[in-house]
Amino acid sequence: AKRAGGGPALDAAFHAFALNVFGEVLPPAEALDAVAKLAAEAVVVQAPLGVHEHAKALLLMRLQARAGDTPAALATLRALLLEDAARENAEDEEDASARYGLHGLVHLYGLPHDDSREPGDASALALLLAERERVFPSKPHSAWPDAAAWTRQAAEALLQWLREAPPEGAGDAMLETLLLVAWQLHQGGETEAAQALVAEATALAGGDAAFQPASMRNLALFALRLGLPLPAQAALDVAAQGTLTAAQQASLAQALHDAGDADAALRLGRLATAERGDRLALLETLLPIAEAAGDAAYAAELTERAANARNARERLGIAPPS
Repeated sequence: AKRAGGGPALDAAFHAFALNVFGEVLPPAEALDAVAKLAAEAVVVQAPLGVHEHAKALLLMRLQARAGDTPAALATLRALLLEDAARENAEDEEDASARYGLHGLVHLYGLPHDDSREPGDASALALLLAERERVFPSKPHSAWPDAAAWTRQAAEALLQWLREAPPEGAGDAMLETLLLVAWQLHQGGETEAAQALVAEATALAGGDAAFQPASMRNLALFALRLGLPLPAQAALDVAAQGTLTAAQQASLAQALHDAGDADAALRLGRLATAERGDRLALLETLLPIAEAAGDAAYAAELTERAANARNARERLGIAPPS
C-alpha cells in the first residue's frame, strides 16, 4: 500500500485502510504493531478529532478492544465522542479534488461509512450506529473472544462519563452511544443487562442532566420497548416536545400509570391531548385512568373527544387504532 497523501483527510483514510487490512490478516496486537511501524500516527487519536478521523478511530478502537487493551479502546471511544465543530468545519474546507479522492478511497478501501451521508461528512455517532456490529457485536459471526465483556465495559464507562458531567455538547453523544450499546446487548440476548443500563440512564435523565429533545425521545422509546418507566418529569418533558405519535404517548402514559403514578399519567395526557391531530389511541388509554382516579370531569371530556375522534375516523374510512 502507498500513502495517499494530499492532506489530513486522505492521510486519515490511509491510516484507516492500514488498520482495516492488518486487522483482518494478523492477530489484533500484532496488527497494531504492524500499523504503528508503517505510520506511527495511525495508532494515535487525540480529542478533538477531525470529522475525517472518525473511521480511523472506530477501526483503532475495535483493534484495541480485540487485543484486550480496554483502557486504550475506551480512551479512543471517548475521543471519538468529543467532537469539535470548529475543527470539523476547517477540514471541510479542503479543496474539491481532495474530497473527491476521499470519496473514492472510502469505497475502494472498504472503510466504515454512513451510507446516508457523503464520506467524511458523517458524525461520530452516525458512524457508530452504521457500524455497531463491528464495534459492539451482538451476533456470533461478528464477535471475538471477550467481545461481550468489552461491550459491557464500554457501557459502564459511558455511564460513568455521564455521571461526571461531560463537556458541553458531548453528553448527548454519550447517551445515544449508551443506548446503542444497550440495544446491542438486548439483541445479543442480554436483556437484563440492557434494562439495567437504560434504568440508570433514565435516572440520570430525571436528575440534573440536560439532554437534547432527540436524545430524550430515543431514551423514552427504548425504555418503553424494554418495559421500563421513565421518571415522571422526564416523561412529561418528552411529551411536551410534541415528537411522539399518539400511540407512543399512550404507551408512555400507561407506563406511568403502571408504575403507580396516575397523576403524572393524567398530566401527560392533558399536555399531549392539547396538540392537534388524531389522538384517539391516547384518549382511549387515558379514559380508564381518569375514571379510576375519580376525575369525573376529565373522564367526561375524554369520552366526548374519543367519540368525536371515532366519528371522524368513520367518515374518513380510517380503521380504529390497534
